[in-house]
Amino acid sequence: MDSAVSRRTFMLACSIGMLGAASLSGCNNASTEESDSPASEQAVSEVITPLSLVNDDGRRLFFVVDKVAKDAQAQLYVFESGIMTFRSNVTAELGELSKMSDDEIVELFTEEDERYKSEYHDYSNPYYLFEGNPTLQTVELETDDSGNNVTSETLVFGDFEKYQIVNDGDVVDMNGSAWSDGWQLKLFGVVETAPIYETYYGGFNMNNSADNGCFVMRVDSPDSVEFSFDEVGTEGTETV
Repeated sequence: MDSAVSRRTFMLACSIGMLGAASLSGCNNASTEESDSPASEQAVSEVITPLSLVNDDGRRLFFVVDKVAKDAQAQLYVFESGIMTFRSNVTAELGELSKMSDDEIVELFTEEDERYKSEYHDYSNPYYLFEGNPTLQTVELETDDSGNNVTSETLVFGDFEKYQIVNDGDVVDMNGSAWSDGWQLKLFGVVETAPIYETYYGGFNMNNSADNGCFVMRVDSPDSVEFSFDEVGTEGTETV
């Protein structure tokens, strides 16, 4: 494991969904413009939509950051075939993570998250614990006035219970809160791929002020993928 990542790089990450949806100015790397370059279109090997972000087979790692930058603090989410298998309560610098393999990243966050769990937490600084794995239920599409163009997407998850660990290990049931109706991840704009050292990151903007900006993943190169909203009528989505 990369020794450059120290314990001090970790801090409590803001909880998604706890403050409710609020408008953002957007991640610094946000863009919804499409390239008209034929060469660029030919180079794209994969189109990634919000539905395919978490629903495709295999493991995918995602990072919640305020911007794509080497010193940005990143919270880790891991999805496997529509199921969220891990969500960290701690963060690490995205630049340091860019030098590590996926396995090393998961191991790092798992160990540091367990260590953080054992520390003292009060109600303003709790440790969030899940029972069951949040599973994708549906993807809601919001459209413009024509009804043909998608302007934002919301991934809706269920099949889990959520708790807080506070004080000397007291477990507080959170299932009477808004989380009891599920967890929603709203995406409202594309984050074009940007480099950090030898690694590239891209994804979507998040409509949640608690997480302050971007939901991104590592990609092989700027031309290897294209991030785009799902189309109206895509199987597994519903228009709201």
